[in-house]
Amino acid sequence: MKAQTSSWLSAALILTMLPLAALASTPTLVTSGDFDGRHYEVYAAHGITWNDANAAAQAASFEGINGHLATITSAAEDLFVETLRSGADLDSPEAWVGGLTFSNCSPTPGCGWMWVNDEGPISTGQVPLSSYSNWLDDEPNNLGAIEFHLGVGLGGQYGWNDEGHLGNIGGFIVEYDAAIPVDPVECTSGSGCETTSGQVINVPSGALGIDPEIGIRTYEYTDDPARCGVSPLVLFNTDADPDNDLIIPPYLCGSPKFLIVEVKTNNLNFNQGTVAVENEVTTALPNNWYECTGPIDPNMLLSMADTLDPQYRDRVTYQRTNPADMLENSIGATIEPVFAGAMTDLTEGCGSSRGKIMTFSYLGIGLSINFGAGYDFETNPEGNRERFAALARYKLVVLQEAVEEARAMGSIGWFAHRILRVPVRFAIRFHDRQHYNAALASIQVFHYLSNITNYSDVVNENYSGEHDARASNIEFTYTGSVIPFN
Repeated sequence: MKAQTSSWLSAALILTMLPLAALASTPTLVTSGDFDGRHYEVYAAHGITWNDANAAAQAASFEGINGHLATITSAAEDLFVETLRSGADLDSPEAWVGGLTFSNCSPTPGCGWMWVNDEGPISTGQVPLSSYSNWLDDEPNNLGAIEFHLGVGLGGQYGWNDEGHLGNIGGFIVEYDAAIPVDPVECTSGSGCETTSGQVINVPSGALGIDPEIGIRTYEYTDDPARCGVSPLVLFNTDADPDNDLIIPPYLCGSPKFLIVEVKTNNLNFNQGTVAVENEVTTALPNNWYECTGPIDPNMLLSMADTLDPQYRDRVTYQRTNPADMLENSIGATIEPVFAGAMTDLTEGCGSSRGKIMTFSYLGIGLSINFGAGYDFETNPEGNRERFAALARYKLVVLQEAVEEARAMGSIGWFAHRILRVPVRFAIRFHDRQHYNAALASIQVFHYLSNITNYSDVVNENYSGEHDARASNIEFTYTGSVIPFN
């Protein structure tokens, strides 16, 4: 009996010395669900390491799409994942998701956090960023200097935790990156189609090829007011590939939240015309500060004079996937640092925020113009007017370059080029003399001429749409933000 007891104690001692990962259970699918067009699965696997969970997630597939550990980029997605996790009844409630950091960030527990699927950095209390996060109190803290991965549901709580103690882990959550499918035919119906709650697009029917496809993903961010008017914000850049960086210039700022709608297409051809975009920010971001016509709650401002400030307006914003394809990316910083970036404001009407774009890539909801501290209409009306006049002139310079590029690429002939460049040059001259009504009239002439110009379909660029979108926006900038205040 003594020998049996001794053997039992020896076996128990050996078990306690084994890594807990060796005792982890085989992953078992417990529950699944769909959110915003994407599929999620919760697997039970007590004590599994983050690396093993990550490998299992990447090996999993659903309807031909490989998975990855869930990446949570909005409050709505976070709540859905929490509902799925809590309903799975894991034996230990915490589950791995796709966030990680690196030990070389020590001794700062909150540095270097990022999503595994190239969806950007993760904000922490120690390193606050614009990205969505939901850390539990005093997390991340790197307890025991071993917590380098992200878990959700510690102790059954709703929130995030940096984790390394495998006894707390009951499994992991897999996400399948299928973009939300949008019916392209519906998008050409005249009334348009919804990409995400609060945004409708209307696509020219001539853009549809054979078996066209539109897929949508939406990301939520909260901007840092200290950035506004000071520095660009770069998103989607964790893979060190500059070809998909979203670069928001200093003059565009979240109010305070903003959504980025990533649109990917197959068999759509935008060689002519524009896509109409309409944002209803009170639906997309109901607690944001501004809609296109002004502050949602005027009581939040110092005086009624502030409600006139053109900065306090929601804008339609746009960037092509590769920032190098945006003229703003090469021109902005040469004009002023506040314009350095690739995303641009293309608003052309109000009620809801309305705009025109040339093709698809990144669309913004909830961004407003913000020149930074000291340029509000209440305390510095002269500075406010000067900033919007500078913005209008910058937009004229970009349009001028767009005309030159259309000629260089063969989209327009020499005669059309000569006809189109003249009113833009006159607009810049009138603007520099502060004859803003005359500048507006010149752009209206340009807009009319561009609409009757025959743009070549040979080049794979939509210069007719670009000229239309930019001219519409410049007209709106003059009528809404420059002329009434001068």
